[in-house]
Amino acid sequence: MPLPPKLTKFTTASPSIATYSWETLASGTGYIRFYPARTTLTGAVLGEFLSEQIVYSNPIINTGVPSTQDTFTKDEDIDFDIVINSTRTVRGFAIVNVPFGVRHQITGSTDVYIIVKIRHFDGSTETDLGSAQGNPLSANNTGASYNARIECFAIDLSERIFKSGDILRVTIELWSKWNINSTGRGYYFGHDPKNRDGGITTIPANVDSNAIIDIPFKPNI
Repeated sequence: MPLPPKLTKFTTASPSIATYSWETLASGTGYIRFYPARTTLTGAVLGEFLSEQIVYSNPIINTGVPSTQDTFTKDEDIDFDIVINSTRTVRGFAIVNVPFGVRHQITGSTDVYIIVKIRHFDGSTETDLGSAQGNPLSANNTGASYNARIECFAIDLSERIFKSGDILRVTIELWSKWNINSTGRGYYFGHDPKNRDGGITTIPANVDSNAIIDIPFKPNI
């Protein structure tokens, strides 16, 4: 017997099915990958953002010259943001890769290290969910005048609900110091989702230029 017309619209509509991997269901956590990137907006003004797409960043790296002798000083402090468009809950360990490097070409040495902070920002209040600090990386003219590596962090995040319109913020800091000579020194960290070297001699062939941020979310089951 055919259904009454008033019931047809409920029974013949295509079902909406959410799919999750076995690992996600077993652990109660699913990961979304984000790539930090920068863009030139107007003139020399730069915008920083997190992208789920593998876009071309401009510039490829953030680079500079260590400013302080003998004492570590924060030389870079950059926020990479993305707006969350539906209610999601962050929970678990974020996995973060940041490529960075250092050079020192005259007597003495230069040292750098990376700090990563994962934050919730509602437009007025910034809340830290977790952070991690890497070990110093050194360069000197008697050994490796150029040195680089990819830092890997596992950051235990406080559980946090992101409402639609809230911002997921990843802050990357670079701290540095130098001794003896103030010339022939520099640092960089990479943020190009396309993973280009751009002909930049301070990026060794075995070190990528793309930072990767894997954020754990509770699946909406």
